[in-house]
Amino acid sequence: MPQSNQGFTLDTYYNANTDIQAVAGVALGASAVVAYGSTPAAVNVPAVNAYVTGIVPISINDASFTNFGSPAVSALNTYVVNPVTVTGSVTVTGTVSVTQGTSPWVVGGNLTNNNAAPSSNNIGALIAVANAAAPTWTEGDQVLLSEDLSGRLRTLDDVSYWNHVALGSPSAWGTAPTGNVIGVNADLFAGGTGLTTTTAGSPAVASLNVFITGSEAASGGGYQYVTGTTPSPVYGTAALGIDVNGEVHVLNTDTYGNQEFTPAAPATSQFSFAVINVAVGAGSGNQTIIAGVGGKTVRIFEMDVQVSGLGASSSTITFKDGTSTALTGPYFALNGWSWSRDNNGDPAFTTTSGNGFVINNSTAAQLSGYVKYQQS
Repeated sequence: MPQSNQGFTLDTYYNANTDIQAVAGVALGASAVVAYGSTPAAVNVPAVNAYVTGIVPISINDASFTNFGSPAVSALNTYVVNPVTVTGSVTVTGTVSVTQGTSPWVVGGNLTNNNAAPSSNNIGALIAVANAAAPTWTEGDQVLLSEDLSGRLRTLDDVSYWNHVALGSPSAWGTAPTGNVIGVNADLFAGGTGLTTTTAGSPAVASLNVFITGSEAASGGGYQYVTGTTPSPVYGTAALGIDVNGEVHVLNTDTYGNQEFTPAAPATSQFSFAVINVAVGAGSGNQTIIAGVGGKTVRIFEMDVQVSGLGASSSTITFKDGTSTALTGPYFALNGWSWSRDNNGDPAFTTTSGNGFVINNSTAAQLSGYVKYQQS
């Protein structure tokens, strides 16, 4: 039990109990002494020169400081061995200064919409902006997606490729397109009925089956004919031709289906005409009827020749290709002998290129007649 003697309070060991209310003449606050783990109020408390047990003591002379801020304030440099994990909410007031350590952990992203090209450390974001009308952007800028005021994203459907194949430009209705086009898987219907095809030919080709009903006179349509049949009456379209006067005529065929035609008389003759008139005085031998022209042949289509002036003598007549090559054997001829050939479309004689047409008579005689020929 404490005992009192001359104004001092003693404990059981006779130590005096003291109540320190001031230190060095400075009054201590009412909460200068608090329970363990509690923080004293903002009052005067005694200073303590101490260190944490288990930690190497650091004196003020060993510690290092770093100045921050303006005006500069010295902050104690510390090293945390075991960081403390904070759970729950932590409220920080005032200004917090953070010093960057080892890079990289600095991030950037302060570009505004349609302002500049993105930098190497920019953080982009797919964000849309609402516009009543489609915006206009600047080439190369990072931009926002555009939506209308109802939240619909604006897109431009310009299909230039299909399955990685470039497409051609579209064409007007009824005009054949150019370039690659998108294939369409579709069926054709007539009055709700699907149209059918028949495969024929080599290589096989699928053809559309059609049947035309009605007559030309009654409905302006046509009639489907079967080859080799005799329609009665004849309706529909027939093969037509037009004459020089612009009139249309049906082209006729014979019973075998061959087209019948009558060749028109040409405005100018397709043949050249030469007179055969070799006098007795010309003697015997080669008589040139048509002279040769370099690079051209002579083709005899029609000819009539007669021999006279032999008297009681005889002669031989040979038709020749130039002066050397015989086109026929020698014909035996007396006075009045003749040779003729009408034009049947094929040449009777043809010379080689550059040679003329020659008649050889073994005895001097009068040769008379004509020849129709082509030379080209």
